[in-house]
Amino acid sequence: MSTWTDKNHRIDVSYDKNNRFICVEHPALVRKPEKAISTIGGIKNLEKIYGDPMKRLPLQWRPEDFYCKATYGDRIKASNLLMKVCRRRRKSDGKEEYEVKVLGIVETVYKFQAMVDFQYLPVKTKKDGTYESIYEKVCLNKLVPLKEYMNQDVPLYIPPMMFARVDKPCDFQYKQEMKHRPDYKNPDTDRPANLIGTIRQRRSIFTIFVNFGEELPTAPIPEAVKRTKGEFVDPKLEKVLKELFEEKPLYLKIEMEHRTGIRSEKLKIFLPAMCFYWLDGPWRGQWNKFGYDPTKTPASKIYQTIDFRIRQVRPGQVDIKAKRDILKLHQWNQVNRNQKHNVKISLKSLDDTPDEQQKEEETFNKELYYKFRPDKVPPHRMMYYPVCYVELDEVQTLVHENDGKEKKCSEKDGWCVEDFNNRCRDIMYSYLNRLLGSGDSVEFKFWRTKKRKRQLGQLSLGSDVDEEEGDIEGEIERDIGTTDEKGNTDVDNEGETQRDLSITGEGGKDETDLGNKETTNFEEESEMEVETDIQNVK
Repeated sequence: MSTWTDKNHRIDVSYDKNNRFICVEHPALVRKPEKAISTIGGIKNLEKIYGDPMKRLPLQWRPEDFYCKATYGDRIKASNLLMKVCRRRRKSDGKEEYEVKVLGIVETVYKFQAMVDFQYLPVKTKKDGTYESIYEKVCLNKLVPLKEYMNQDVPLYIPPMMFARVDKPCDFQYKQEMKHRPDYKNPDTDRPANLIGTIRQRRSIFTIFVNFGEELPTAPIPEAVKRTKGEFVDPKLEKVLKELFEEKPLYLKIEMEHRTGIRSEKLKIFLPAMCFYWLDGPWRGQWNKFGYDPTKTPASKIYQTIDFRIRQVRPGQVDIKAKRDILKLHQWNQVNRNQKHNVKISLKSLDDTPDEQQKEEETFNKELYYKFRPDKVPPHRMMYYPVCYVELDEVQTLVHENDGKEKKCSEKDGWCVEDFNNRCRDIMYSYLNRLLGSGDSVEFKFWRTKKRKRQLGQLSLGSDVDEEEGDIEGEIERDIGTTDEKGNTDVDNEGETQRDLSITGEGGKDETDLGNKETTNFEEESEMEVETDIQNVK
């Protein structure tokens, strides 16, 4: 029930606490509410954004334009009241009276405090200087045959998802020019004319990056050596790294962190003064000591890098994490907040003196980041392994297959035999299949070309393959068993499968039942072994 009163009186107004509203502070003078609602994607889109507290509300000034860059509103908590006030004036005496109604509570407000991104319109410039819209050509609004769409003459128009890195303005305080060190170079003097605004001076790390085939450096940059003599640099760490490079001349950075205990931030100071970094070639991703040339030393083939990658698994398979998490990338439509996590405290961590077994387990787990072991799953789907740390007899035999016969160091296989990397990956994939269970349930297979498959003599059993239809995915079988001309597979004691098992008696009669029984027992034993291995992995 409403109550009328003049402006000099105080009244009590009742309201319903269960009525709750969402407030959107639109950054425009709203004359038509329908158009204002369409700029935020409609009521359904507002409900969707409100359901996720981490999302920001997008507002597009041209909602019908697919290429319109949105401005985003931040979600802010509030404790406001939504009120409706009516005013009327009595004709008798001219006094004003007011009616006050409280419609409900406003707990969430979306405020647009950020700037909109740069807009790049789908237009092209004519010869007379005017512009012509190409929106209908680059954005489909009806079904068109594929050939007709691909063959039409359309200007290149591929704008990025965002132009600016940030959408919040920063405060600029006018003050005197800062005093810098004598060797400071003002970035404004060398700034290109196409860049807008001042950029900070580049912070050089003085690392020398080398591509295969280039001349190798023999000494570091003088500034890199000078940096290691700084006031806050521990000279003991430099001594530890020098002793480490006396053992072998090439290292992965993760191995140096594990063996020395020096953090990555500290290694950035010392490594440019001691070694250079390989960008590609047989020793890709490794730090090479100054004065050692692996391209002229055949014995350095044991340090070559194997780029081992595992395809993304399908649902129901053993999960192997990616090296980088895409969820950590900054997105404008999300709010960066610290998430709450349930803290788990282990009783073992409370012990001040950890036992030797625990130390050995920690060391063993850290070594998996640069060592490949046949009984352990790689920690990530993309790994770099030096050849000397691949603990497989087949790989080590393959490395030394051409000892004393090396002629030339190639960019792909280094000092090793031809197609060395692919053959090593095949062997490593076969061991990984054995560990996780071979078959259709878990697949970690290497995609080979037709030429590669002909070299391995690898074809699917009992199937006709047309070479013109593309590459075929298959598993290596030379380490598991041998295949005869009919396609039957003979399996050794460590085999995974057994096909066409039949035993012929003295009378020349096929004892198929006995063969089936033995096959069934073999499959049951194999399944039990696979389940045991998976439990050990977990």
